[in-house]
Amino acid sequence: MVDCTDECIQCLVPVRARQEGLQCDMCGKWQYRKCNTGISRADYWTAVKSGISIDWNCNTCTYTDEPTSHPVDDPATPAMEHEPHIPAVEQESSIDDPPDLPMELEESLDDPAIHNNELQPESEITFQLFEKGTQRGRDKLVDSHGYTYKKKMQRSNVTYWQCTVRPKRNPCKALVTQRNGKFVKNNVLHNHSPSPGSDIATKVTLQVKKLAAQDLFKPASAIVDDVLLKEMGNAPCPSLPKPEHLARIVNRQRQILRQTEPKNLKFELDVNHIPDDFLIGDVSVRERRHLIFATTKQIEHLTKAKSWYIDSTFKLCRHPFTQLMTVNAFVRTEDHAKQVPLLFVIMSGRKKE
Repeated sequence: MVDCTDECIQCLVPVRARQEGLQCDMCGKWQYRKCNTGISRADYWTAVKSGISIDWNCNTCTYTDEPTSHPVDDPATPAMEHEPHIPAVEQESSIDDPPDLPMELEESLDDPAIHNNELQPESEITFQLFEKGTQRGRDKLVDSHGYTYKKKMQRSNVTYWQCTVRPKRNPCKALVTQRNGKFVKNNVLHNHSPSPGSDIATKVTLQVKKLAAQDLFKPASAIVDDVLLKEMGNAPCPSLPKPEHLARIVNRQRQILRQTEPKNLKFELDVNHIPDDFLIGDVSVRERRHLIFATTKQIEHLTKAKSWYIDSTFKLCRHPFTQLMTVNAFVRTEDHAKQVPLLFVIMSGRKKE
């Protein structure tokens, strides 16, 4: 198998892993098997699976290695007697020898076939436009093959979209023209493989961002699970980000909507970002300030509890607060009992009093 970054000497496309590349025995350059190498796919995979090397030279080295002039007969050298021509005797086929049949290769799951850009006619390509579909909040265009495009230029009645795969070396030059709501792709083929399911992945990401802005208190993992259950079907989607990456997108979206961190204790508390029936006290003592949080149900459990257990942590608080104190108690349900935190106090001091 091939794993290098050299370009094919015929099509100038980078030779990637698992794409049937051959290396010239003389110059050491790479070339795709399909680019006029004369090696069939059956011979290639037979050699790969058996570990046999393929002796092959590129066209440039083959033409260079051939002699350009024929040798002239030396008159001083006596001519060699020509051997009489002996007709070849056709060998009788043996009953035990089976006839030569074409070898059938099993399809390997680990070695997928090379993507062919001409599998689907250009007339059957459909496009889908996503507003704010990119990471930077710009419009994104996705076609039915899985190729994605970003906006290159926009005029009064026409918009040009270019492929998003544009490295500094050998960028993809595929272009789509949008005019009067219709999309037309140019005749340039993509020089890279598509990303199947890009439309679904973009739709899931946009839906995750939308729900993150609507509900600021719902856990990020719960939002991701709800969107995946709603948008995803039974078919796999290779382009879909991992759930933990989607959860990070939720947290980054919420960070934009959150207010800036307070610099001192003299800040105004915005109750719109606090769930209803949760803030029960804002206590100021001299130069200290403490915020008390608990629901009505949690207060009822505290009043019924025989013992309270107090714990403090200092790693969860930011300046100007210094610690989070919790009041815990045992809550019983039928025959099971568990200690849970029932009251939370964000404190700006660490004194016991």
